[in-house]
Amino acid sequence: MSLLVATPYPPGSYQHKDLLSILARIQNENPSLRKTLVAHVLHLDRITENRPNAFLNLARLLSPCPRTVLFPGNLSYTPPKNLYKTLVGQQAFSSSAVAGRMHKRKPVVFTMREYASFPFAPLAPVLVSRDDSTWCTERFFANVSRSVDWEECLWQVWLAHFGDVEVKQLQGWAPALPDSTSSTSSWQSENPVMEKIHRRLAAKFRGETCALAIRRFTALRNLSNNADTKKARWLKRVCRGWSSG
Repeated sequence: MSLLVATPYPPGSYQHKDLLSILARIQNENPSLRKTLVAHVLHLDRITENRPNAFLNLARLLSPCPRTVLFPGNLSYTPPKNLYKTLVGQQAFSSSAVAGRMHKRKPVVFTMREYASFPFAPLAPVLVSRDDSTWCTERFFANVSRSVDWEECLWQVWLAHFGDVEVKQLQGWAPALPDSTSSTSSWQSENPVMEKIHRRLAAKFRGETCALAIRRFTALRNLSNNADTKKARWLKRVCRGWSSG
């Protein structure tokens, strides 16, 4: 397990030493983590703004595993107990060693039963290859919940793979913190002006990502390939609603 811990305290400080002792205690109390836990401590300036997507990207980059699961926030939903078993069941591969001999696995979105396609459940974790070409960009939306912000990252993953993502609908998700669907609805109803601004910015972002995806695909597609023809139709259908901005 790769763990990235961001802290505003400098190395050698009392708080930094306390953090290291906590990590050591976690490993001592859990023998299985002594060989599997890789912790990275990121020291930030106190005035550094929170950049959750950037932190996720960095944790993924530093991960020793060929595939990583991105948990988008503060675990506002407690994952079901069978999530680990489901993850273990996903066949892993080493992209650096056998990329030429094995088919690259598609991303896997872990969601609730009522969310079978995009938009997925709020704060749905996603399993991606460490070297997948899609990285979650940092969105500069003011006063929005993490679940609203994370939806744009899932949009990027979904669009980049032409909707060809594996969806695992699991039962047993339990709300643990208030940042959930209800908080998103409350934010929208209590801040109609900000919600309208966000809706326009999100539409602009999706329109721009669609335009980029179409240009990139047009330059690389094989006109005689049936799979590419299907991808072109999918892009046209999905992006039709966002092309006008």
